[in-house]
Amino acid sequence: MNSRMNALVKIQNSMSSLAARFFKDLMKNRTQFTRGAIKLFGKSGHRGTAISVPPFGRREVVFEYVPKGYYKLSLTHQDRMLHTNRKVLIASISTSKQEPGAQASAELGLPLSDEGEPFSYLGNGHRSRDQFKKSIAIRIDFDRDWVGVRIDSKIDRYLNIDNLRLTPDVINLENTRSSVAPYVSRMLQSRPDLLDAEFILYADINLNVVDGSSVWLSSMLSALSACGKTLLLAKKDITSDIIWSNVTNCENVVTVSPSDFGAGDQTLAPEIAIALIRELDDVLPNVRRVVVRGLKAATILCQNRQFRERSIVYLTDFYEIEDGVVTVQNDTAKHVATIATQSGYLLAQTDALAEKIREVSNTDVTCHSFPPPIPDDLPEISIETQPNDKIRIGYAGKITPLWGADELLDWTMELKEKGIESELHIVANRISDGVGKKNVPGFGDAIREKIQSSAAFHYGDLNREASMNKMASMHFVWCYRPAALENNTLEVSTKLIEMAAAGAACLCYPSRINRELLGDDYPYFIKDIEDFERVLRRGPQVLRKALSDQIKSRHSLANVSRTLAENVLRLGRTTESEQCVVIAGHDFKFIDPYISTLKAHGHRILRDQWEWGGPTDVKKSKRLLDSADIVLCEWGLANAVWHSANKREGTKLFVRIHLQEINERAQKFGLQINKEAVDGYIFVEEGVRRTAIEMFDIPPEKTHLVPNFLLDDEYRDRAFSKHDDDIVTLGMIGITPQRKRFDLAVELLEQIIDSGQPARLLVKGPRPETLEFMRAPGRAHELDYYKQIYTRIEARPELAQAVSFAPWGNDVAAWYRDIDFILSPSDFESFHYALADGILSGCTPLIWPWKGAEQVYSPEWIIQDTQEALLEIQRVRALNKSDQIRESQEKRDLLIKRYGYKQTFGLLSEIIGIEI
Repeated sequence: MNSRMNALVKIQNSMSSLAARFFKDLMKNRTQFTRGAIKLFGKSGHRGTAISVPPFGRREVVFEYVPKGYYKLSLTHQDRMLHTNRKVLIASISTSKQEPGAQASAELGLPLSDEGEPFSYLGNGHRSRDQFKKSIAIRIDFDRDWVGVRIDSKIDRYLNIDNLRLTPDVINLENTRSSVAPYVSRMLQSRPDLLDAEFILYADINLNVVDGSSVWLSSMLSALSACGKTLLLAKKDITSDIIWSNVTNCENVVTVSPSDFGAGDQTLAPEIAIALIRELDDVLPNVRRVVVRGLKAATILCQNRQFRERSIVYLTDFYEIEDGVVTVQNDTAKHVATIATQSGYLLAQTDALAEKIREVSNTDVTCHSFPPPIPDDLPEISIETQPNDKIRIGYAGKITPLWGADELLDWTMELKEKGIESELHIVANRISDGVGKKNVPGFGDAIREKIQSSAAFHYGDLNREASMNKMASMHFVWCYRPAALENNTLEVSTKLIEMAAAGAACLCYPSRINRELLGDDYPYFIKDIEDFERVLRRGPQVLRKALSDQIKSRHSLANVSRTLAENVLRLGRTTESEQCVVIAGHDFKFIDPYISTLKAHGHRILRDQWEWGGPTDVKKSKRLLDSADIVLCEWGLANAVWHSANKREGTKLFVRIHLQEINERAQKFGLQINKEAVDGYIFVEEGVRRTAIEMFDIPPEKTHLVPNFLLDDEYRDRAFSKHDDDIVTLGMIGITPQRKRFDLAVELLEQIIDSGQPARLLVKGPRPETLEFMRAPGRAHELDYYKQIYTRIEARPELAQAVSFAPWGNDVAAWYRDIDFILSPSDFESFHYALADGILSGCTPLIWPWKGAEQVYSPEWIIQDTQEALLEIQRVRALNKSDQIRESQEKRDLLIKRYGYKQTFGLLSEIIGIEI
């Protein structure tokens, strides 16, 4: 009891101290708050408060203890005049430890008033039923003791605000790791149930809506959770059990929703979801696989290689049907190619989809089958009819254009006039006009009218089980979709699979995919109203039980889950490691694939994020260090200095050194590292190793040489059709800084053109004039260098037409397909990844004699100048196709032998003491 009383006293004293500091700080601020200011503490600020603003008066609200992050200041009211007059209500905002003015304006992201205070108008907004809502976005760069809001009225009557609140705004967060990190960190403090998650699942799908997509999501969740603990990152807060009630293994599922980030009434967009997944993966040590559905989410996920070998991507939305033809936009095709190259595993619903992915990506990628799963406890449907029974026709699913509901309602009403009576039962909680190119304004309202006029029974709140039971009592189940969709879609209807497996008489269109599922002789295929009439007059038939059994076997959740587990989920997992490896650094792009491989193989991995010259969060670093058996510092910078000074007994510490560490600006870190605490230094290049040993007095016996690795399986040699045309294509990735020697590339292009050979130069990467650091005063001479080259290009029309620039992107594997010769004209390089990746892709290298090039690559590949480069181009083009293939393959084999990721990963693992 005494200990509890002492703890309470400490808490009270702490609160008193905080309150005293708060009011002291409040009085220091230029914006003075009155004694009547409303003060909201902690999460009460999220709930908000009602206020009434007097005529031409003001009210003040203070939100205490606001952590850094992005927020929404929002108000809800029922005042129509305020809604229509933007400037009648004004919010001035201030924060603790922040003087009003330009600095406060920049932090909050708000303009300055005439008084020099950040402000925003609170009128206008949007209407939601009988209420009006207005919100403004603000950013808080540092933890604040308080955020103050002063509300000023400009009219002569009271303004009543139902609710004014300040909430974290996850939706408007920038797509950066630093933005979402505070949200994840806070959430994990109260959610220890997340820490042992093995799988993360995200799809841009609302589980509160019944349709094929949400059924897929519940099925995938059931399949994953049968194999391990699964974290579902939900697009919307789950407020209905319509779909959720059908998820099996719920005890093995944890859910993270928008409400966990203070945005419960909002939608988790793919950009934010993927940023959250990246941050969650950093702090959850056991994540083996990440599953995403949809082109946009997959494209963002594949922007780096954090989930190499671990990402599982399900694609259906990369094609469109236009005028009866399956089309894929050029930009979309590039995204699909990147996903096919970089994702760990691709799932395809049908063979037709898998074929299209391979065609679009121009990649012989393996697509694992994931057909729409169906529950293992489907009801058995036995069709019974009584004399004079009305024919009962059921439909379950979303209603949207091209989904067949129009035809169902129109045709049944038309046949009724012919004396064919039917009774419609429609289960749909989503009726819409469609989206994008499929939007038909007024469609939803028209359908609702038809449902009412046809006297159909409409059910909007049945869960999946109740919906299936309702369909089980029907004579026919409507699965028809018109020819314009069915003849061109690459997907099969989940509804059709479920109902056919249950033995229902499914009315559907005889498309190729449906015939493959049901057989050419299926009795309920209909193309038009005449077929529909003929089937209704004949009545339901007894179906072959073998057909429903066959569909059940292929699509049962148990079988689909087992196949997924055997072929994808556990593939490559070789260990159940109890060791925890912490990897610390400011930039992980050179080690991301290795980290992902370790996690895929069962190792427990945590990331310790640092800045280049100092910590991001020392408390977090200390917490991670307490869990670490092994610490690997990626880069020997401030991270290595701190970890060498704070190493725990029994923990092993390794430092991986690149080139940057021996440059003048970074040398101070190498000198401060406690060498006694380091178990091993890993160098990527021999010259750097020798220099560092001398510069930092490192014991040579502690050093290891493990070269940079190449992801040779991502770059396939597909380039041998390149020389069929008469144009020589040169490629160069990155022309900044000046030492990249863009001028030599242009000079070579000019010489080729002057020789009478058509040629072009494709440049990928940002142009120097667009880079912020290139506008520094010390870089002026470099910008002049580029301006001179641009002038040289523009001076000759044939040269100007031959040079093209493409922005940086994660589509370089596809970009290399257009390149014949990959250039490395630099004054200096340490490895030059772009060159190596080009060689792996079948491009011929042209390497100027930068220091070390002959050791990193091969002396035979080095040219001395542009004239010698021209001769090499002419030599290669004179070879026959088989000799070109042989030379290209020899170069590729040499790089894989030296730098292939498999042996490099093995060396790294052996040095730090783990197994893969």
